[in-house]
This record gives sequence, structure tokens and C-alpha cells, in this order.
Amino acid sequence: MTVSYSINNKADHIRLSVAGTYSRGKEADEAKDIWRQVADACRKNSQSRVLAVSRITGAMPPAVSLSISNDPESYGWQRDFRVAVVFADENRFDSNRFGETILTNRHYEMRAFQDEEAAKKWLLG
Repeated sequence: MTVSYSINNKADHIRLSVAGTYSRGKEADEAKDIWRQVADACRKNSQSRVLAVSRITGAMPPAVSLSISNDPESYGWQRDFRVAVVFADENRFDSNRFGETILTNRHYEMRAFQDEEAAKKWLLG
């Protein structure tokens, strides 16, 4: 994995910053590992809101998006978590709309954005 990331506890949310490239064929597993750590940070810090800022480029394959979104409980995600994901790359944003739909249909609060201020307003509003 050549993805670098940081997870920081803020006063009113957890902030995940991620950039780089996932290992080919291991994208879902690597992403789930990061989300597992975010879920742990939420529980440890009594937070339920997450602002994730992704600088990863290129479209996410639908099978990877399905794998990540299909069973969030497997990596510790809870329905009371609310996550706003900001995608710097338009292709990444467009390809993640599929995962957003899956999670929303399963009653998780997740929304994709391209603007960080709009994401923060929705997340904290």
C-alpha cells in the first residue's frame, strides 16, 4: 500500500486525510483497514462524525466500492456514525456515488462531496 493517511480527533469530529494509491487487487482490504481505524478512533474519542478528505485519484472500480459498502459492520462501522467524504478528484467522486447509494440504502449516513466547506456544513449541521 502506498496510501498515506492520518486520523485526527477534532473537537466535534474525527478527520481522516488520505492520499496516494492502493495496492492493485487489495484496494478494498486496504480501505477497510483504514475505515476500521477510523471507527476505532470514533469509539475511543466518543465521536460519531467523520470528515474524510481523499486526495486519491482515478475511478474506483465498482466491485471495490461494493465490497467496501456492502458490509460496513465487518470493519466496525456503526449506524450512528455520520461521514462526509470530500473527493479532490472528480473521477473518484463520480465512482464513489455507487458506494454512497449502497450505504444510504442500508441506513448509514454517508455523503460524498467535492467541496470541503459544504461537507463540513452538512456533517456538523
